[in-house]
Amino acid sequence: MARIHPAGGGAGVREESGCLPCGNCLVVVPQDRFFALETFGKFSQILEPGLRWAGFDVGGACVGFRSISSRVVQSHVRVPTKTADNVFVDVDVAVQHTVSAATAEDALYKLDNISEQLESYVAGDVRSFVPTLTLDECFEKKDEISSTIESTLRDAMIQYGHEIRKALVVNVEQNSSGSSPMKEINKQKRLRASGLHFCKRLQWSSLCVLSAASTARGR
Repeated sequence: MARIHPAGGGAGVREESGCLPCGNCLVVVPQDRFFALETFGKFSQILEPGLRWAGFDVGGACVGFRSISSRVVQSHVRVPTKTADNVFVDVDVAVQHTVSAATAEDALYKLDNISEQLESYVAGDVRSFVPTLTLDECFEKKDEISSTIESTLRDAMIQYGHEIRKALVVNVEQNSSGSSPMKEINKQKRLRASGLHFCKRLQWSSLCVLSAASTARGR
């Protein structure tokens, strides 16, 4: 199962409130976040940074806000998989993504959990690519794996308002937990092959003995 670790915090959507205790008439919009103004629950507009008038409101019943970070956020995804030469590895991928003013509305309302979405796409690419490579080739073709993941994410995430800046395979690490079971499996395969070879030799020897006995009786 892939594991994702978002870095930088604040990448998700947050509910916000105005700067007055009696309602959301006024709100302070920070420079590093996009604020969506909602009137009776319906999206109205993206507010510019600074002190903004949102409209008449009583106790938050008429006006509401939700926000998302405008910073570049880096998320780390670790995907366990197996190479073509039967080595279990953990592939660490760093994904840099952000939201622009043009895509803020989609990012606020279309996607519930970006971490799960990133994990799904990254794991899919890693598990379709890495099993075709040997362990040595995984290290040699890290850039090629990164390009494949980045291309997939850019095409997929833009529909949710998230722009992918960079996807990079930062590490390929052999997973020791899978090595012992794999050694046992290979050992059993070798034993079965050896046993099959012995049975064939025994069968051939028996046929030779029977043939010799038949020839002797014929004389």
